[in-house]
Amino acid sequence: MIRNLCYKTSRDMKRLKELLDAGYEVVCFYTYDFARGKDPMPLMTTDVCTARYNEAGEYSSYTLSCRGTVFLQYWTHGIECGCSFIELLEACDIQFIEPTITK
Repeated sequence: MIRNLCYKTSRDMKRLKELLDAGYEVVCFYTYDFARGKDPMPLMTTDVCTARYNEAGEYSSYTLSCRGTVFLQYWTHGIECGCSFIELLEACDIQFIEPTITK
């Protein structure tokens, strides 16, 4: 018999940022239009990716990526995009798996 696991997902972007700032790599879900608007009918796709904070001085950034594809990258210095990292996550409707164990 196969049992399905239930994972507690969250859209609490403040909590996600806190986890990333504390150095955790977090499993996320990113949903997007695979056809990128080129087809009249959207082809919605959800990828599982990881989010992390890459601390590198003036090149520090938050990144959501998987398999060599960067879905979101938010630079913390020098580049103004007109929104905060939390606002960007909310606009992209990111979900993440709430960790149950942290070290």
